[in-house]
Amino acid sequence: MGQLTGDSDSDDQRLRHSKSNFEVLYFKFSDKVVQHRVTRAELSLWIWGVNQETELGEPIDLESQDASPVTITLQRILRGTTETGGTLLGPPLTTKHPRPFGRRGGWITIELRRMVAEWFKHPRDNLGVALKITGPGGSHRRNLVRLVETNPGAEYAPYLEVQMQELDSRRGSRIKRNVGLNCDEASQETRCCRYKLTVDFEKFGWDWIIAPKKYDANYCSGDCPMAFLPAYPNTHIVSLAEPPNNTGPCCAPRKLSEITMLYFDNEYQIVFSRLPGMVVEKCGCS
Repeated sequence: MGQLTGDSDSDDQRLRHSKSNFEVLYFKFSDKVVQHRVTRAELSLWIWGVNQETELGEPIDLESQDASPVTITLQRILRGTTETGGTLLGPPLTTKHPRPFGRRGGWITIELRRMVAEWFKHPRDNLGVALKITGPGGSHRRNLVRLVETNPGAEYAPYLEVQMQELDSRRGSRIKRNVGLNCDEASQETRCCRYKLTVDFEKFGWDWIIAPKKYDANYCSGDCPMAFLPAYPNTHIVSLAEPPNNTGPCCAPRKLSEITMLYFDNEYQIVFSRLPGMVVEKCGCS
């Protein structure tokens, strides 16, 4: 059994937006990690205590003095939009938690095994989880009073702890043969091969993208010797004929797949979109 802890110390672990009454927590899992079965998953959140102080050392009044429980609602973000164009959310998971009295705060945990298991089964459906925080009197956390810490750079940033087991490899299902080579930077392979490439949208300055902030685009590179991974019969025939001004087959994507994206449009509305041809799955010579 393995254990994985994902926190919010980096921007691609947690995403935020300010156009709705909820915030988005996003935890990214590698291709290797999602090939496991989830046995336990818990989200840890820090609840600030009653009589906390501001960064200036001045006591906060109003809601900070109210020891009423904090209501936390978590909803999985789904593909598509509502009839009014809003974000489509799954069934709510609502819990109430008392605020620690007379001390800085404390951790609470919320069980999310089913949600994380769905992300492992369908990684491209991992669009994050919507977090709604309701304070005393039913007010939402869009005010100056801190109830639950959601800042990814904070000392008490949210984090997700997952326990996993390896899947049984002795199942009777047939495995589709993988045509094409997969390489890494340390590989000595000179022939046409697929290499990992992670694209960071934030490096492009694309801050309007909510999720994903990064994704594995991959790319093809390498030589195409005679009859090696020809994409079409024509590729091999043309190589044999050696026509003039022909440089021979080149290494290029043979199979591409889509990604899903959550982003703001020009009117600051959240949009879900499916973009084809974004991920190189296999490479070949053509």
